[in-house]
Amino acid sequence: MTNLLDSVLTDPQYHFWNGSKTSGPSKVDGSFSEVFSFKGKGWYIVNCLSVRLSNRNSWYCSSEANNPLPLEILSLHRKSFFASEETNLEAIFSYEIISTNLALVIALKVVSGGNSFAAAFVPIPAVTEKKELEALMDGNQWKSHDHKKFSNANEGMQRIAIRNIRAEILMTEEEKSLLKIRIFAV
Repeated sequence: MTNLLDSVLTDPQYHFWNGSKTSGPSKVDGSFSEVFSFKGKGWYIVNCLSVRLSNRNSWYCSSEANNPLPLEILSLHRKSFFASEETNLEAIFSYEIISTNLALVIALKVVSGGNSFAAAFVPIPAVTEKKELEALMDGNQWKSHDHKKFSNANEGMQRIAIRNIRAEILMTEEEKSLLKIRIFAV
């Protein structure tokens, strides 16, 4: 498999999405999957595992919009989520990796001084409350671990690993940022 950035740059779905900033078709016939467009902050998750990812409807977001998070991402599928049009945003969410005892937890902060995110593989059940958001976003506590990482958006793509599972995370630096996540096995 190629890395996340390569797949985004060569994926025709991305070009459809990127070319239509305000609207786009909800489905494209043929081998393409769903096409999404954003008018604000959002994230994009690609599940390259042979098992589904499950969210127990447990997540925290500082936005008043509180749009529902996709509860499931099927194997070899991708999902997009629109979080908010607000200038400042904090959020934390997790997806359990079915058939394992692990969850992928993602935290993010979008503020006018720079965007940042953190990612970790943790044992289930994963707790995703405000307190956990603050702990995960404190990168000084765990700079030497392969299974969790803190990064500013301007640092580019980051990778975390545990067992044979990997996740690549990339966050754009714009005010209306997009967080791109790809989870896969080696």
